[in-house]
Amino acid sequence: MNKRLIIGTIAIAVVWFVLEFAIHGHLLKPLYEQTKQLWRPEADMKMGFYLLALLVLSATFVAVYEKLVTMKSMQNALLYSGLVGIGWGVGFGLGNYSWMPIPLALGVYWMLAIIVEALIAGVVLAYTVKD
Repeated sequence: MNKRLIIGTIAIAVVWFVLEFAIHGHLLKPLYEQTKQLWRPEADMKMGFYLLALLVLSATFVAVYEKLVTMKSMQNALLYSGLVGIGWGVGFGLGNYSWMPIPLALGVYWMLAIIVEALIAGVVLAYTVKD
């Protein structure tokens, strides 16, 4: 893995971690409290697994862009990240709503948050993974 892939992976992982903390730890907290029977108590959460998953997701996101997008530009990074965000967001947000007893609002907010997080990661891609 070359230097720009490592830098891009770490930068996106940090950005996503901060966004996830703000979104899930604060903005969506009231919705999580409404469905607290579905979630582990904070003391039982497996942060090590979360951080590993975040790092693998970031590395995969960066590697696919670096290997498959031939012309690196802000426009192409946003196109790539927007399409990925829509796929992930709809699949995760609305997909989970279809089988989990969560409010529709939570599924929609998950979907929107993922799309926004992906687009922000696209900006990071454009600055870190260049030709």
